[in-house]
Amino acid sequence: DSATWDSAGTRWVMATADTVRAWRLEHDAPGAPTVSWVEAGGELVQEETAGGLRYLRSAFEIVRNNYRRAKRGERSDWRRAVPGMVLLTQSGHRVDATVATRRFLIGSDSGATVRGVPFALPGGRQVVRGDTLTVSREPPPDADRDAARYATGPSWQTPVLNNAIAVAATRAVAGARTAMDSARSLTFWVARQIATDSTDRAPGTALAALESGRGSPDAKSRLLATLARVVGIPARPVAGLAVTPGGSFGHAWTELWLGRWVAADPSFGQFPASASLVRLTVGTRSRAVELLPLGASARFLPLRDTP
Repeated sequence: DSATWDSAGTRWVMATADTVRAWRLEHDAPGAPTVSWVEAGGELVQEETAGGLRYLRSAFEIVRNNYRRAKRGERSDWRRAVPGMVLLTQSGHRVDATVATRRFLIGSDSGATVRGVPFALPGGRQVVRGDTLTVSREPPPDADRDAARYATGPSWQTPVLNNAIAVAATRAVAGARTAMDSARSLTFWVARQIATDSTDRAPGTALAALESGRGSPDAKSRLLATLARVVGIPARPVAGLAVTPGGSFGHAWTELWLGRWVAADPSFGQFPASASLVRLTVGTRSRAVELLPLGASARFLPLRDTP
């Protein structure tokens, strides 16, 4: 049930031996006859396929999982030095939705300017000039002039065929007269009807969030995008960093096409969303494993506007 590092053999070995009760399952899920041994926690202990491929839970994996379980019970301060390692909804911080515009100096851990920026950083309400990023809560009228690069695209207008989602969308926009009214109503509806779940086991898809009444920020952003498409508003889920005085935290929200991309945050019920949310990616999630390769060591230092 634990492991230790063998410096002589340069590998992880068992520190103590234990007995694990596991169940033998014969199946063909991977496309070939397979024998799997699964323990009470639902994790694989051993697996063999007909082609000779063998999986065996190693001592290294055991010590890694034990380390992760221990860290989940600790305060997250030790991870906060790396932007995006902690979700905004787990941090206890909120973002100000009243500030019209925020400006950030793009730098790195060393204080130097970051040469490359994520592809999704410019565009819409975000403008990059040199080493400065400007985020506007209300996108300027010419925010999406470059139609070839920032067009809505077919993937953001995909029709939704699920009846439960269609019914929910119709109810949410009842009484709305314009696309802007519909977008606002949908954002507030998701914020009220779907509880934000920040745990590791939170539902992560639009349909699961609708059915269970709870979901992660990723699930709520996807649900809002899906509901918007039902009523004819192209939409896309986005993810990035929420820059607060307490640090930069991973978060997911939605962008709705209303003649230009308008950000909406269904987790906190903000429409338009706060200018403190910096988009790093489109269509992926706010998990650290997906945000870190994009943001790398980039830091967004808030700048004060001079009179």
